[in-house]
Amino acid sequence: MKSYTFLFIAFFSFFLSGQAFAQKKTVEDKFWAAGVCGMCQNRIETALDIPGVKFATWDKETQIVTVIYREDKVSLKQLQDKVSSVGHQTKEIPKNEKAYADLPKCCQYDSGAKKH
Repeated sequence: MKSYTFLFIAFFSFFLSGQAFAQKKTVEDKFWAAGVCGMCQNRIETALDIPGVKFATWDKETQIVTVIYREDKVSLKQLQDKVSSVGHQTKEIPKNEKAYADLPKCCQYDSGAKKH
């Protein structure tokens, strides 16, 4: 009887420890976000510094955000909403107008600001 109890406890412990240390699924996505400079890059990347995001970078030349995140914690739409909330539009989410108006003039891409 003791051996069955030991085996049951050992199996149950092994099963739980495997679940506890299982890797959560991360995905990599890319999306376009408007911007013109290093300050825009910092703003966009900082907006994406949230729980569930493992890595986020914005390329000034291509205006592409590359993000690696846990899809059980955050969605692609939520990430794009975060970028919009700091004044940068994506193809799917328009910019937050108030946040855009608060951007430095050199970052206001709709007014003809050039990459710098």
